[in-house]
Amino acid sequence: MKKTNWLYLLTLIAVIACNTSSQKVTKPQLTKPKPAVNTETDNTDTLITAADTAHILMKQVYSHAFSDPSKKDTFKLYLTGTALIGGKVLFAVVAHSGKLIYTEKFNAYDLIGDLDDTDPTPNQREDTIRVRFNDFFNRKSFETPALDIRQPIDSDLADIGIQKDIRSDKTSIGFTYAYGYEGVQEIAWSKRRKKVVICMAAD
Repeated sequence: MKKTNWLYLLTLIAVIACNTSSQKVTKPQLTKPKPAVNTETDNTDTLITAADTAHILMKQVYSHAFSDPSKKDTFKLYLTGTALIGGKVLFAVVAHSGKLIYTEKFNAYDLIGDLDDTDPTPNQREDTIRVRFNDFFNRKSFETPALDIRQPIDSDLADIGIQKDIRSDKTSIGFTYAYGYEGVQEIAWSKRRKKVVICMAAD
């Protein structure tokens, strides 16, 4: 009787061991982290590729409130081409929502401005482009309100309707920058038109 019990017990242990070894050991699956999703929907890089297949020589990104006084938009500046003097500049503003709300293209040579009157050397021209490119965005370039209501409306500066629109908004934020040879212009977000408008321009 005792022998039978021992045989039964040994047989049971052997069966359990076989079942255990036959089961596949599954390794825990490691979940790869998902790449960060780029929520910015602007197509500034596409605009550059479409306009100029050359590489980007300089790039600058700056954050400042603009279309919404309580939120920061992204200001971008690209200089593309094979050389600074013959390069092209793309200026773009991307709203805090990720929407591209303003673009403008001009020659990098325009950044030289009135320096050209002194007959500078090529190196001086390139240095001036670099300096003015890097200083394109700064706090002094932004003003609230965008237009001074104490100043008379001037039809030579910009469309009168746009000036009245921006002047009526005390929270409007203007961004002033060099435009062309010795020229400046100011842009602002029009809540009424729901777009960026030129509210001041002067030579």
